[in-house]
Amino acid sequence: MRVPCICATLYLTAGSHSRELLAQLVWNAETQTAVKQWNWFHFMVGRLGGPDGMPLMVSRTGYTGELGFEVWCHPDHAERFWDAIWEAGQQYGLAPIGLDALDMLRIEAGLIFAGHEFCPETNPFEAGIGFTVPLKSKEEDFVGREALARQTPESRHKLMGLVIDSTERVEHGDQVLQGRFPAGVVTSATQSRCSSNRSRCADWLPISLPRDTGWRSANSTGTSNVWWQKW
Repeated sequence: MRVPCICATLYLTAGSHSRELLAQLVWNAETQTAVKQWNWFHFMVGRLGGPDGMPLMVSRTGYTGELGFEVWCHPDHAERFWDAIWEAGQQYGLAPIGLDALDMLRIEAGLIFAGHEFCPETNPFEAGIGFTVPLKSKEEDFVGREALARQTPESRHKLMGLVIDSTERVEHGDQVLQGRFPAGVVTSATQSRCSSNRSRCADWLPISLPRDTGWRSANSTGTSNVWWQKW
């Protein structure tokens, strides 16, 4: 059996001027909504610069917590698209961003990441995306509906944000302790420039535990005190 492989190059454009920048670059047919009028999760197929430009797929999504767009193009066109968006973005102070910086922004914004906050075995309510599960809004059946309906909210863990009272790094998989006992696990962590280089992290913790509990993070180097960070 032959399976077709579709390759694409993804660019993320984010920030207060990202909409203006893409509106200058992306042409769309009159039958499609222009970039300037998009809301969350809108997307379209357009072209760079005009009806004869390279094909692009653009979506009103992002991973920074800021206004943002994601743009896909064929790998053969990637360098040309980069040059176009780089040149047009200079008037807005456009700067490149690496994956570590992107990870810091998405953790500070409370956005989840595959393999960290969720996997095929994760309950969507525990991953913080329970709004995607139509238990009350739709009557149609779907895989896992009965199991989710049987689960009581009190038995779930919840994805929560914590700030570490230390500049020591916390890593994915570190334990969160209540007193001397394990209570949760760190799913993602970063050293935040917004918190004097203290670590911020996302954690799975029991819903029933109070916020004034004496929390600590634990790894191979020791433990550090933590407190709540509201996303």
